[in-house]
This record gives sequence, C-alpha cells and structure tokens, in this order.
Amino acid sequence: MVVDGRHRRDCAEVAAQLVTADGLIIFDNADWYPDACESLRARGWTQIDFSGLGPINPYAWTTAVFIRSSLGFKRMSGVKPTGGNPSGESKNG
Repeated sequence: MVVDGRHRRDCAEVAAQLVTADGLIIFDNADWYPDACESLRARGWTQIDFSGLGPINPYAWTTAVFIRSSLGFKRMSGVKPTGGNPSGESKNG
C-alpha cells in the first residue's frame, strides 16, 4: 500500500491494519512524519529508508518501505531510521 498525500498519518494507521502479513507499506516523505513512522515501528513494522534528491526539489527527502518484522528481517542495533527533519516540524502539518 502506498501512503502519500495530505492525510499520511491517518493513511498509515489504516494501512497498518489492512496490509496483509506478507505485504508492505511505501511511505513517501517519511522524514516529514516521524510520529507516523514511529507508530508503525511500534506496531511491529520494520522501516527501510531510501533517501536522496527528488526530481523537482533542490533538497533530499526520504521514502520508507515498511515490512512486517515477522518476515524475519532483524533491525541492526545502533541504527536509527531517518524519522524526521532537523527542525522536527512537519512540512505538511
């Protein structure tokens, strides 16, 4: 399921409930929504970040893929997800 648009927080909550055990969630601009990403991780999802320059903006952003921890991927200790911009504020409210 792809999470994008104005209501990412709400969509992430719905996605966490609807995506099948072997499915995944693709969360665009995850760095703008650290609280939504934390909520998914707290529900047992593993976050894999892909960060880089976008096609139309002069700054980097992050798209995260979330998979169920039960699929057997283990989080490396000491590695933190991107999870937020330096100011800690969401760009989209």
